[in-house]
Amino acid sequence: MQWADNGGHNQHWHVTDVGGGYRTLFNRNSGRVLSIWATGTSDGANAVQWVENNGGDQQWQFVPVGSYYKIVNRHAGKVLAVWQASTADGARVVQWADTGALDQQWQLVQVR
Repeated sequence: MQWADNGGHNQHWHVTDVGGGYRTLFNRNSGRVLSIWATGTSDGANAVQWVENNGGDQQWQFVPVGSYYKIVNRHAGKVLAVWQASTADGARVVQWADTGALDQQWQLVQVR
């Protein structure tokens, strides 16, 4: 889910190159990777943290859009999006067909 930046390790992700233009995102707090629930391919399938298994649902391509990125899932070919374009804390992060909407654009910010 999305949440305002609070500096917590649960909001830190390590991006790892897995080849072929794809990456995995490891969460600093849990050590789990960003995945799509039950390897779903439908619009609205939830983004979750899961044990790394090298599945296509855990591999992501970063496509530049100005200073932001579309984050495209290898398995489904869909992008990470915020459910119903919500700006509220606690809104679900899901995969969705690419519409070019702002809720599908993400910024990478380096932390130490």
